[in-house]
Parts: sequence; C-alpha cells; structure tokens
Amino acid sequence: MDETNGISYGYLWYVLPENSDFGRVFFHTGVGVHMVMVIPDSMLVFVHRVDTEAPTSITSRNLYELLGLLVTAKLQK
Repeated sequence: MDETNGISYGYLWYVLPENSDFGRVFFHTGVGVHMVMVIPDSMLVFVHRVDTEAPTSITSRNLYELLGLLVTAKLQK
C-alpha cells in the first residue's frame, strides 16, 4: 500500500480505499493512457484506449480530468 494516498496494488490492479471520493474503486493502467476502471458502488465501468502507434496529445492529467467529469455526472443523476 502507498501510505501517501492509500492506493493498494496487486494482481496488476490498483485499489482505492473505500473512503475515497469515488467509494470502492479498482483500476488497471496500461501503455500510454490506457485504463480500465470499475466503480461498483456507482455501477460504472470506464474504459479508455488510444492508438499507441500514432502521436497523441492526451496526457494522464487529461484522462483524470475526464474521469472526474464522468463520475461527477454519474453521481448527480
């Protein structure tokens, strides 16, 4: 476990603590900004892929901003 932010890692998956802003969350990251995230309490699965063969201007920061917007929109419903 990363003591700074409470993120655990095992079997190639990261796990956020239940008291995170998103509740229970687990996610996997891959090459570039590929990500699969599952937020069971919100019944939300997020999959993000890019063409890793082509140049891209998407950054990790962009990905997390998009994810934050999606989760906020889902939680407001």
